[in-house]
Amino acid sequence: MEESLTIPTTKPPMLQRPSTLFFSHTQLSKNDELLLEKRIVNNNYKLRYVFHGFEDCRQCLWNRKYHNVTSFDEINDKLTEKILHTFINLHDEEKIVLGNKMARMGLVEVLVNFYMAMQDGSGMGALSDTMVRGNKNDECLKCLLIIRRILWDYSHCSSNFALALSKTEFVTTLLDDVACCCNEGVQKLDEHIDCGDNMYIFCSAVCMIYNMCRHPYSEREAVRRDGIIYKLKSFLNSKHTHVQMMSLLALVYVIKEEQTSILNTNFDVFDFLIARINDTVIAKDKRESGYHIAELIDSLTCLIESNKTKQYLMNIRPLTMIKTWLTVPNVLENLSAIKLIWELAFLEQNRRILRNDTELVTILQELKLNHDPDIRIAAQKTQFVLQWKESCYKIMSLDNEPVEDHILLSYNWADRSQVNEIYRVLKSEGFPVWIDITEMNKYTDILDCVRRSIYHSKLVLVCYSEKYKRDQNCRTEAEYSYELRRPVIPIRLQAGYEPDGWLRTLLGPKFYLDFTNNAIFDKQMDKLRDCINRYENKTTQVNQTVAESPRITMSRSSSRAISSRISSRAISRLPSRGPSACSAYNKKVQDWSADDIEQWTLHFKFDGRAYRIVSRLTVQQILHIYNTWKKNPESFYKWAESVIHLGSIEDLVRLRNAIKSLTGYI
Repeated sequence: MEESLTIPTTKPPMLQRPSTLFFSHTQLSKNDELLLEKRIVNNNYKLRYVFHGFEDCRQCLWNRKYHNVTSFDEINDKLTEKILHTFINLHDEEKIVLGNKMARMGLVEVLVNFYMAMQDGSGMGALSDTMVRGNKNDECLKCLLIIRRILWDYSHCSSNFALALSKTEFVTTLLDDVACCCNEGVQKLDEHIDCGDNMYIFCSAVCMIYNMCRHPYSEREAVRRDGIIYKLKSFLNSKHTHVQMMSLLALVYVIKEEQTSILNTNFDVFDFLIARINDTVIAKDKRESGYHIAELIDSLTCLIESNKTKQYLMNIRPLTMIKTWLTVPNVLENLSAIKLIWELAFLEQNRRILRNDTELVTILQELKLNHDPDIRIAAQKTQFVLQWKESCYKIMSLDNEPVEDHILLSYNWADRSQVNEIYRVLKSEGFPVWIDITEMNKYTDILDCVRRSIYHSKLVLVCYSEKYKRDQNCRTEAEYSYELRRPVIPIRLQAGYEPDGWLRTLLGPKFYLDFTNNAIFDKQMDKLRDCINRYENKTTQVNQTVAESPRITMSRSSSRAISSRISSRAISRLPSRGPSACSAYNKKVQDWSADDIEQWTLHFKFDGRAYRIVSRLTVQQILHIYNTWKKNPESFYKWAESVIHLGSIEDLVRLRNAIKSLTGYI
């Protein structure tokens, strides 16, 4: 039994890892889960006895008398026979059903609590492979390894199991185990693998961290402590590909967008991942070191969250390879490839390249008609992102029915309980609020529903968290709202989370309403009402002014006089530091990256909507604005107001000074 727990019979060791993949996460996932269970149980009635075995194990581990035993034979036999061996003899969908069942019945928490009680009672502390090899006959350790194998197996095959595991204290146990393995050193780990040893503790710890963090609803912040990022990074220096692979994939899901540079090591991580993906293409089971090709493509997608990495990947010219993944007869591979295109398309310069690839556009058109609903919807939304403007014009041309302007709630499905409470209060007070759970069933076309909900919105409440920021659907909603210039009220739902990456660019650096503390919910709702009412009053006043005021034309001398008054009013709010204080000025404007443009925007203290507009300018647009100012500085304010629509005197002055500061840097 010890051999099967700690040393697989084949190499490389990771080929013995669980082999199934997560299902897609949709708003109907709960119903999908129960329907899947019903179908699978009807096909295999023996699973009913397996469920009874799960309940038997749960009652056994829940019984306090087993927490102080000296003989673990009964517990070990029960766990091995009724859970561990059951997993081995089932196909993928059956494993998913069993994992989901264990999560629903609370068996995950019971297993973890028993594991930690036994570990504390025996005084073992953190585990390492060296310690395990020296105590093979320890019955308590054997029990821990059985439970660990169960948690590893089922966290990989069942997304619900992985999510339940991520909410337990077992996360701390895994971090301690990785730290213990790190203290022993990468060189020692390599030596043991060379001798044929299976690094079971290391492999299971890193892979369970990966399984938990890749779940879209997981709280990754719980893993980002105790220096785990740098400890995992140290294993990238291993000479064994499968060790590098599992460490890199765990890191991809643990790091934040701005931490991508941490992955700089003695090899290029993009080249490494693409090489591994190419290895899976020629493999019979589509796997490399136990990882399915879809997992590797998903990891590549996660790695390109930042504009810099999106641009880097496009420079590698991956489209030929991606189009191959899109056209093979494999649903998981197709879906992962579509999501990769979707992520690349969020960068404007990539959008132009992708739109101009007629073969890619044709493939996406065909995938929009695919029999698989996940592929069909993902392809539709990817093409939607590729063609923002056309999508807007399509609604304008087809929308003949009058629709009431509404307040749109944009949120991640994992945060629905908090958002539903906000919706309930606003709706009860007569606010015209749009939320998908009540409106989606009115449409046969989900994408058309999303388009219209944003197009007809007068205000968007972005209810954000890190899960919102990671969700491609949420980003599509938020970016499209920005394209249509819809005003946004940011609402924070995750304590301690500060917007980063694209979300920080879209929301700006300052204002938000904090709904992370239920004790002050009513107070925050008062603030939200005030924000909505102020916006509606402001909009009403502007509309009345536009309707009632005569059209005014200004002479050049009048424009010059007004420009002078504008400058004197806003000068006190301009940045006091010179260009040298901003890192963007260390190079020519033509060489600026998206990060440089953002630093330049922050340097001149743009805020709110002005920040979102200026920070997303391209280098070509900045140069065009500079040339316009250079040719005719006297009419610059009037031109900027009509073309860029900043909307306030102070922001116009900031723009003029920001553009003027570029003299000598072009």
